[in-house]
Amino acid sequence: VAPLRYNGPAMLRGIAAADGLAVVPAGGVRSGTEVEILDLPWAPATPWTEGCFT
Repeated sequence: VAPLRYNGPAMLRGIAAADGLAVVPAGGVRSGTEVEILDLPWAPATPWTEGCFT
């Protein structure tokens, strides 16, 4: 799991480029804590997974 650089509240670009979402409690978690990852249905079909999405 690696965070995307597009992570602001209005940055839908980050969701479009993501292949999953981490479920993090409102107070956050410490580094290394396991969290649930939700797979996104469009992840395998995105053309920018090869690095051409900027």
